[in-house]
Amino acid sequence: MQCSRDNQEDVRISAAGFDYANELFLGPYALRWSTGPEGGPPGGIDGGITVGLYLWKPKPVQEDGTATGDWYEVSALGEIYHLRVGCKRGRKAENVDNILTDGWYRPLLPKTISLIL
Repeated sequence: MQCSRDNQEDVRISAAGFDYANELFLGPYALRWSTGPEGGPPGGIDGGITVGLYLWKPKPVQEDGTATGDWYEVSALGEIYHLRVGCKRGRKAENVDNILTDGWYRPLLPKTISLIL
C-alpha cells in the first residue's frame, strides 16, 4: 500500500513482492506479461500474484439507495484489470485506478435458506 503524504484520501494498492535487490518478485506460478504492448517501457514485466488481489470499486449510490460496483484485479505494478478467466489475465480496465475508495460490498444472499437436519 502507498499512502500519499499530501492527500490522506490517496491510498493506492498493488500486488507486489520484492527480492533482496529491490526487484519485482513473482512466484513460479504467477501470471506474467510484457508491459510494452500496453504503452509500458520496452522489456517491462508486470504480473498478478498467484491467487490474485481483488479490488471492489463502488459506483455512485443509485436513487433507490442501492450500492453497486465491480470487482477488478490489481497487478504487481498497481495496474487494474478485469477479473481473470482461468489462467488468462483479464483485459486492462479503462478509467479505473488503484486508489482505495470508501464504499462497501453487500454479498448476495440466497432468497431461501434450507436446513438439513
